[in-house]
Amino acid sequence: MNTKEADLKKPSEAKRIQQNDQEKQRKEKIKTCIGEIAKELPPSAEHIDRKPSTLSIVSQAKDYIKQLKEKNQAYENNLASVDLKELKRLRENEAAHLEKIKELEETVKAFGLSKILKPKSNEVPLATSSDRDGRPGRPKTINKLLEKERNDQLQVKIKQLF
Repeated sequence: MNTKEADLKKPSEAKRIQQNDQEKQRKEKIKTCIGEIAKELPPSAEHIDRKPSTLSIVSQAKDYIKQLKEKNQAYENNLASVDLKELKRLRENEAAHLEKIKELEETVKAFGLSKILKPKSNEVPLATSSDRDGRPGRPKTINKLLEKERNDQLQVKIKQLF
C-alpha cells in the first residue's frame, strides 16, 4: 500500500468510528427510555423471575396505554352523565323556586302588601322614619313594630298555603 491509500483509509476509518459512537449513544438512549417505561408499568407476573425483554415492555406499555384510555373515556362519559343529571336537578329546583316566588307574590298582592315588595320611586323606603301610610315623623320603633306585625300576618298566611 502506498501512502496515498493509507491517507484515504484514515478519514473513512475515523468517520466509521464516529458513526459507531453515535449509534452506541442512540442505543443507550433507547435502552434508558425503555427502562423508564418499564418502571411506570404495573407489575407483571411474567417478569418476576427474569428481566423483561424490550419487546415485552413495549407490548405491555401499549396494552396499558389502551387500558388507561378506555378508563379515561368511561370516566369522562360518567362525568358528563352526572353533570347532565345535576344540571337537570338544578333546573327543576329553580323552576320550583320560581313557582313558589310567584305564589308568594300573588299572596302578597292579595293582602294589599305589594308596596312592601316593590315600593314606587316616589314612596319613601321602609327603613326611613316615615310611615307607609303617609304619616311622616313617626318614630322608627313604631314603624318596625307595624312592619313586624304585618310580616307575622304574612307568615301565617304563607304557612296556610303550604
